[in-house]
Amino acid sequence: MKMVSNLLASGTVIRSGARVLLLVFLLMGIVQCVSRPMVGAARADKEPFAFDVQPVFSDPLNPVTKAYFVMNAQVKGQVQNGLLITNTSDTSGEVIVYPLDAMTGESGGYAYGSHQAKLHDVGAWITLSRLQVKLGPGQSQVVPFQIKIPANARSGQHVGGLAVEDMTAVQTFRSKNSMFHVDLIQRKVLAVQITLPGKPNEQLAITGVKFDNSSRYQRLLIGLRNSGNMLVRALGKLSITDLQGKNARTQTIQIGTFVPQTTIDHSVYIIHKALPIGRYKALLTLSYGHQKQLNYTSDFIVTTTKKSLPNALNTYVALGDTQGFLSLLAPWQIIVGGCVILLVLGALIFWCYKLVLFLLRKTRKNKSREEKIPVSVEPTISNTREQNNKTEV
Repeated sequence: MKMVSNLLASGTVIRSGARVLLLVFLLMGIVQCVSRPMVGAARADKEPFAFDVQPVFSDPLNPVTKAYFVMNAQVKGQVQNGLLITNTSDTSGEVIVYPLDAMTGESGGYAYGSHQAKLHDVGAWITLSRLQVKLGPGQSQVVPFQIKIPANARSGQHVGGLAVEDMTAVQTFRSKNSMFHVDLIQRKVLAVQITLPGKPNEQLAITGVKFDNSSRYQRLLIGLRNSGNMLVRALGKLSITDLQGKNARTQTIQIGTFVPQTTIDHSVYIIHKALPIGRYKALLTLSYGHQKQLNYTSDFIVTTTKKSLPNALNTYVALGDTQGFLSLLAPWQIIVGGCVILLVLGALIFWCYKLVLFLLRKTRKNKSREEKIPVSVEPTISNTREQNNKTEV
């Protein structure tokens, strides 16, 4: 005890502890300094594979040809170009290359299907020299291709695409409870636009206007078709009135590049305030192409977007049975309602059966009581004799 007290008094223990702590901190700093480059190297090794694509040959007079292919061709002719694929990462990778036909997106612009999509237009005309490419870090390779225009190709503009898809990595995102996951595949598509000689024909048509009762929010689906042979854009106005002609809503419509010989259902969401359940009229005016204008009028019915019994009853009261009452209910609501009806009918049948049994039993008891009551004739005869005697007296 004296020795400990002397050490504490002299501060030897405190100095020793401070030295130990200082040594520990120095060692931790050295470990961090050494480990940081290692962590950085590990992250660099795990850098995901990335690539870029662009045309090999471009037209200096047309800047867009640096981003995608724009070509003029002849029927039965051939066009050649190449696709430059560059690995922009420090990781090796492998890609596949395949042609596609272009469609029109919901609001315009080019859209493409999957690798398994059937080809009928530009995608069917393209022949690739290679379908699979391996790329080292920073490496670039060219994939030459050839386009053969068939004899029966229509005049005007055609659009397809060349897709480059990563084969090596799939990014997977899982939910916290692992109930579902999303796989992201890296794919880039360069448009291939081909113009064939012939008379230009800009022709946009409206195929119908309908209310989408399957959407969570109120929206109209405007059916559009580009029946011409040229790419067009459209800008217009949609006016919605009730049957009395009162303006209920006016909204602007803008549609991007519309691919020839394709059809879309353009969505127009009802903004600010929802339309009440009822019948309405849509007046649509579109300007497209070179000073072309299109006018269209159609009636439509607004129903509830949320399928429930109260909404179905409101729709039934406002519109009658024009929509079909069951169509306004969700499948599970129809099943539950059917089960409830069956239970109610079963209960009614059961209690009716019980009531019939009760009445039958009561009737039988009354009959049995009547049979047990004795029938006496003699008192009646004696009473008659007494009355006769009284009469004689």
